[in-house]
Amino acid sequence: GGAAESTAKMLARFAEDVSSFDARVEECARNFRMEHIKDGASRLADEAKRKADEQKRKEAEKLRRLREMAKNAQNPKKRVALRLEQCRSFGMKGETTVVPMRPIVNAAGWAKERVEVVDVRALQSRCLGLSSGGTGSSVKALEEAADQAE
Repeated sequence: GGAAESTAKMLARFAEDVSSFDARVEECARNFRMEHIKDGASRLADEAKRKADEQKRKEAEKLRRLREMAKNAQNPKKRVALRLEQCRSFGMKGETTVVPMRPIVNAAGWAKERVEVVDVRALQSRCLGLSSGGTGSSVKALEEAADQAE
């Protein structure tokens, strides 16, 4: 009884001493770095820079993980899904072609959900040779169709 209480008191006092010591060490470190001299604007600028650096680091980490997952994906379906996710998150570098999308409303559940899907007809209208069936088109016919499209 009595020995356990005195041990508990000693542990509590020790924890208080350690926390006060940590506070003094932190205060000495701030004084050493002269943080008390900085004005509010420079402190805010430092904080904003730190947050921007943290955001960049998180984006880079996410991109690295996506690349790693794409590299490790052996299943072609998974590989395509990962590439699509990469393109949605970060866009395609050097790619200026835009895939035509159209919205549809899915009212099957409790709430209506607006989903963007590929506009197949618009995509087919961009393709050369599909209007003529696409199977019997020669290179020359496709070339002529491209010239007419321009």
